[in-house]
Amino acid sequence: MAMVQSLDHYWTPEEVRALPDDGTRHECIDGLLIVTPGPTRSISVRSRCCGTVCLHTCAASA
Repeated sequence: MAMVQSLDHYWTPEEVRALPDDGTRHECIDGLLIVTPGPTRSISVRSRCCGTVCLHTCAASA
């Protein structure tokens, strides 16, 4: 679930990029800092598998 971190501070992209890499996703949308959980290992593995299947499918049809 996404959370808006602050409504009283206008975040800049530079400030968001300076945040520590703590495993969560930080996004700056219209000055709001949006924080969502990072992808889990199982999601990363599934995404990689889907990409591999797509790559092989496209290569076979070319």
